[in-house]
Amino acid sequence: TAAFGDRLVARLGGDEFALILTGVVDEATALAVADRIRATLVEPFEMGDVRLQSNASIGIALFPEHAADVATLIQRADVAMYNAKRSGAGAATYAAEHDRSSVQRLTLLSDLPDAADGSQYELHYQPCVDLRTGR
Repeated sequence: TAAFGDRLVARLGGDEFALILTGVVDEATALAVADRIRATLVEPFEMGDVRLQSNASIGIALFPEHAADVATLIQRADVAMYNAKRSGAGAATYAAEHDRSSVQRLTLLSDLPDAADGSQYELHYQPCVDLRTGR
């Protein structure tokens, strides 16, 4: 853990770190900071005769928009980081639709059995056909 003025960096475990910044007022500012950090981290470097390059995926969660407590903020930044990894983006901001434990997602999952019982599903079939072969 290291503090630099209004910034705090802490290793969460393995290859995951948390960076806490104050004064970041919106998503655009957070993404700009993430881009600068990532540009530094992916810069190639040499170790002896070997040239190495690392990669970084950054997840962003904003207080209080995404969470009101530290534990939830870290969890949501983690969700955003895995979304950045999956999408190939350098950084991503928390979005509830990517969170398997979000209230919205859990509500939708809990509503599915009722929808099935009430015949609220409508099935549409769209065949996949190769236009060249007709098959």
